[in-house]
Parts: sequence; C-alpha cells; structure tokens
Amino acid sequence: MKRIAACALCLAFLCTACAEQTEQTDSLVELATAPAFAENLTETTAPETTEPPTEPETLPNPPMPSQPAETDETTETEPPTEPAADWQVAYRALLSDVYAASSHEESYFALIALNGDEIPELVVLDDTQMQLYCFNGTEAVLLLEDGYKDTACSGQNVCFQPLSGRIASAFSTMGAGSGFYIFAYENLNDVAVTRYKFDNNEDTGGELPYNPIWDSAAEFGVENNGYHDVTLNDTWTHIGTDFPQCCELTKENAATAGQGWSLSLVTGAEPDTEETE
Repeated sequence: MKRIAACALCLAFLCTACAEQTEQTDSLVELATAPAFAENLTETTAPETTEPPTEPETLPNPPMPSQPAETDETTETEPPTEPAADWQVAYRALLSDVYAASSHEESYFALIALNGDEIPELVVLDDTQMQLYCFNGTEAVLLLEDGYKDTACSGQNVCFQPLSGRIASAFSTMGAGSGFYIFAYENLNDVAVTRYKFDNNEDTGGELPYNPIWDSAAEFGVENNGYHDVTLNDTWTHIGTDFPQCCELTKENAATAGQGWSLSLVTGAEPDTEETE
C-alpha cells in the first residue's frame, strides 16, 4: 500500500510540473506574438535624424533649339530696285569723271527741268564755271559752258526758268554791279542757243542810254533796279544749296545721281502727255 501511495504521489508531482511547463511555453508564445514585441524585433539600429529627407536633385531642362520667327505671310516686302535708266547711267559716269578731275572744294551738280519730259538736264557748278548737259537718248551732251561772277551757289549766279528752255548766269560789271546772260534753247537736243545780255552798266551823266534789250525784260523776267542793279524775278529758280535737287559733288552722290528724280520734284508739274480721244 505504501508503495502505491508513493507512486501516486510521484505521478501527481510530474503532472503538476508538466502543467507549469506548458503555461510558461504558452506565455512565451503570447509574448512573441504581441505587437510591441514584434515591433522590437523589426527595429533597426540606424541613428535617428531630424533633417528632412533630401529631395532628389533635378537637372535643368536642356534648352530647346531656337526656332525661326514666324513670318506673317501677309507682310509686305519692299519691291525690287528698278534698274537705272539710261540717262542716269550716262550722268553718273560723267559726274564720276568730273569728280575725279576736279580739284575745287566748291563743286556741286543739279538736275533741272528745262522742258516737260521726264529726263532732266544736268548742271555742273565747279568753282566759278558752269556746264549744262542734256541726254540725247544715247549719251550726255554738253550744251553750254560758261563762267559766273562768284563762287558756286552764291547769290543769283546760276538760275533757270522751269520748262522754258532758259538758263541764266550772272556776270560782274566794271562798277562791281551785275548783269545776266540768258541762254534760250528751242530744242534741247540741239546745241544751237540764243544768248541775251542784260546789262545796265553804261551810265552817261547819271542816265542809262536806251538799249532795245530792255524791251524784252518783262518777257524774260529780268528786273532793272537802276545802275549796277539787275536781278531776276521769282519766275526763276536759283540753283543753290536751297534748291532740293542741288547736291555737293562727291563720289557717293555721283554714283546715285538721279535716283528718285521726277519732274514734279522740280516744278510740281506732270510730264507732257499726248491727249487721247
């Protein structure tokens, strides 16, 4: 009996120990599966930092290839330059030669209108010398060569009467007065010219002798203001620096002579045209 009691006691002790062991094992399983424990297991040892996360570096976009500016198809373009007329070519070549040969500082040229066509006449003023040219359809022709009393562009040294075929040059008289030679052309393609001299320098006892030339004074626009004082009225245009078509003779001006010229620039008139029915 005693042996059976001892065995039973031992068996009871072993069952109690096994139960405690089972409880400990279950506790460990619960601890391992608890959220806090799981977090502790996944925690890293990296040092904590308060700096914000570095943003990835962005490179600037490459420049776009330049594109040609859009053109407005409706934009007007300048018309092509018209070729030089024959008279422009002839006058430019002549003026280039005059410029190359001239040694004077007072040198000018002017395009004038002695008749009503669209081809001007050319006047060259070089120091105290005047030359008149016309274009005959082929070349520049010298119509007149004359002197005048003062340097180029002074006073009424050289004047012309637009569309009349007349050009005038002043000359000095013995008493320091002035007179005028008026050259009248019937046909500018012909070198034939009529010269009229208006001079009131012949004083006899304070009176001027009769000269039939003065009967034509009004017709020619000449004014007799008394002894040593002869002038041209406002029907005449003075070829001077105040005349828009008068230019200093330079290499550049010679090369562009006649550019943009028209009859209306000189006279305000339109070219002669034949009337049509």
